[in-house]
Amino acid sequence: MNVPARWVVLLSILPWFLTIPISAFQNESTILVLSDEKFSKTPICPGSDCYFLKIAPLMRSRLECISACHRDSLCRGATYNGSCFQLNYACFASLPCRQQPIAVVAYEKHTTCLNGGKWNSTSRQCHCLGGWVGSICERMALSCRQLQESGYQPDFYSVQLNLRNETPARPITVYCTLSPDNSVLTYLFRSTGKEEHNHTWEEYSKGYVINDGNLWLGLDNMATLSASSDYGMVGVSVILRSARQDRTFSLIYTNFSIGDFQTQYRYTVTTPPVSVSSGDLGPSYTLTDIFGPSQNTPFSTSDEDNIYASTESLGGARKSNQ
Repeated sequence: MNVPARWVVLLSILPWFLTIPISAFQNESTILVLSDEKFSKTPICPGSDCYFLKIAPLMRSRLECISACHRDSLCRGATYNGSCFQLNYACFASLPCRQQPIAVVAYEKHTTCLNGGKWNSTSRQCHCLGGWVGSICERMALSCRQLQESGYQPDFYSVQLNLRNETPARPITVYCTLSPDNSVLTYLFRSTGKEEHNHTWEEYSKGYVINDGNLWLGLDNMATLSASSDYGMVGVSVILRSARQDRTFSLIYTNFSIGDFQTQYRYTVTTPPVSVSSGDLGPSYTLTDIFGPSQNTPFSTSDEDNIYASTESLGGARKSNQ
């Protein structure tokens, strides 16, 4: 049976109307939802420059007025007082007249946050998750640093990033630590010592994740990061855990650079490294130079031997004797 067009319109509006409680226009903190878009009440200044941006005619209720704003991509909010006024962004950007005794209640449009993002009513911004960034969480971050710049809070993250800036994005699992002092760690390798890390050339090239404590970012991804000036430092940390305290000793290298597949992933660093320790380690704990002796040698695995002389094996990755 063909449904008349006027009934199609009514049926599409009806679910919006049924989901709005009677108190929707009485409670200042009410969030109004039309389709997948949110509107929240906020006071604005009558007579301000943004107030009479556009008058929408023939609107007989607040619901119709706000629905018209929902359909107009340029509308940032609406208010109804016998007539429907559609508002621009400036109405909600600073709100200098909130302290004045007379204010008009308007409904501010919240752009729908994509990819699991959550709307923050205080900051009036999308709070993005999982490696997504942008005003509506519309794109993957290119680096852990970009997460920090986009408002991610200090924490340890397992996220999907578009490390190679590809279109369409090809997500790569990356582990990051964002610290309160604004430092950013991107993990190239993590091991608890309880998992086997003897893998194939393909796995070492592309990367693998066993669990949060055991992972390898991948040589191709390391080369991509190395090409960025933000990733010139690499560190090696060993953490000794006990019931009393965690003890850490680290080596920090600067000017880290690793080549791509064509160079067989040869790398260079500045030596000697800087040694950093925390906790009571005692004189018996030391960490020798790990990266220095193997600079400028090709990467090899059990199924891709790029060393044609005498080799030694370490964790499945073999380097020539120096």
